[in-house]
Amino acid sequence: MNPTAGALHDGAQYHVQEEADFVVVGAGAAGATMARWLTAAGRSVVVVEEGPPAKPATGDGVAALQALYRDAGTTTARGPDPLILLQGRTVGGSSFVSGSVHAGLPEATWQAWAARDPVWQERLPWQKLEAARERMDQELAVQKTPRSLLGEDADALARAMPGQAMATWRGAPGCVGNGRCFVGCPKSGKSSVNVTLLPLAMQKGARIYSRCAIETIDFRGTRAVGVRGHFDNGYRFQAHANVAVILAAGAVQSPGLLLRNGVKGIGDGWTCHPTVVVSGLWHKAISEVGATQGVDVQLGQVQGVDIETIRLPTAWRRLTVPGYGATLTERLDQLAQVVTWQVRLRPEATGRVRLGPFSRRPQVEFALTPADRRAMATGIALAAEGMLRAGALAAWLQVGGWPEEIASLKQVHELANRTIQPGALALVASQLFGGVPTDARGQVRGLERLVVADASALPGAPGVPPLSLLHAAATVIAQYWVDAQP
Repeated sequence: MNPTAGALHDGAQYHVQEEADFVVVGAGAAGATMARWLTAAGRSVVVVEEGPPAKPATGDGVAALQALYRDAGTTTARGPDPLILLQGRTVGGSSFVSGSVHAGLPEATWQAWAARDPVWQERLPWQKLEAARERMDQELAVQKTPRSLLGEDADALARAMPGQAMATWRGAPGCVGNGRCFVGCPKSGKSSVNVTLLPLAMQKGARIYSRCAIETIDFRGTRAVGVRGHFDNGYRFQAHANVAVILAAGAVQSPGLLLRNGVKGIGDGWTCHPTVVVSGLWHKAISEVGATQGVDVQLGQVQGVDIETIRLPTAWRRLTVPGYGATLTERLDQLAQVVTWQVRLRPEATGRVRLGPFSRRPQVEFALTPADRRAMATGIALAAEGMLRAGALAAWLQVGGWPEEIASLKQVHELANRTIQPGALALVASQLFGGVPTDARGQVRGLERLVVADASALPGAPGVPPLSLLHAAATVIAQYWVDAQP
């Protein structure tokens, strides 16, 4: 089968053979951006996605995780602290299950990366990257979260930390504040790529296949020439790339695919933005209307730590309430008054991606450094303080060895001397980076026509939500390849 018209094929009922100038593995932010600009330049593109077509989950518990996340959100890293790795697994990828927050890469971070790896400066010059970011922000209708969508708790945080708390910028022009970003917006209010970039690519002829896992990269010498895999019902898929294979499966799956295909020097330098949730009891029931991530607090005095308001689906919010027995029951009875904020860390730690010895699936190894633990402890204490100053009756912490409930600023100040021991934090990360070294055109170093366009090519954690950076970087890399010949 080799159709000429653009379409989204939901699985297959027969073996599929394809051919295009470019074969893109992964239909998330980076893969969709590559497809959008390559097809706009008149190049033929086939996109392959392991997950199903994007469809908002009807619930907010296990069923939602099963429908939209890899391994139903149970993938964990190996290390002293439990670290859940949330990876969107659907057409649209993590753009479909994120808060659609856009933040430019700080120039100081770009300079640090360029100083560490000169190829980064050559691959993504600052002026090109910024121009691409501005172009994509316009393309995706990025705008500042309006006050009407901040919600009561976010508005209070902005008042409690003036000068530090800022409304987020989001690609969500149709947002009505239903707080269901993480399980797929039922109103299609976000500019996730399944409703923006991929339809544009299909109008120009892109063919997209969902429910198809890629297992093999075909090489001719050191040049990538195609991929092979299978649909979830067993039918085989094969695609020949006349110009290049583009990997955009994410910072766990892209390194994993390369390792399974015997590519050396892959997986080191992996990192993420580990987060912890501080929940609290508000002085009244909180309105359900509000942006999922409305306010971000830049803690300039604490390098690498931010605080942001975060609205979780009801079933997920229950998991942030600590306690046992009657205490937990009493707190859950007040769930309408529970607010959740997130402490996000830009760690100095790096880990690695390796293949499991039996499953051959990618496995992440990661451990915070002592400095990371100190920064996280400070961030948690500042979040608890901010929550109390903003009007919460109590802040609830889930840090082993720490008080479960903080109800006064005096208790907050007593946290200053507390440490966080290994194993005391329950961490979650949905922003994952690194593991694949690439050259000035985005190719895996040492190989030809095997391009990596996703976050696995980033040299570190950017410290800000990466969506804007991924779109911008993929835009720049796409321009390197629009005129490439077979």
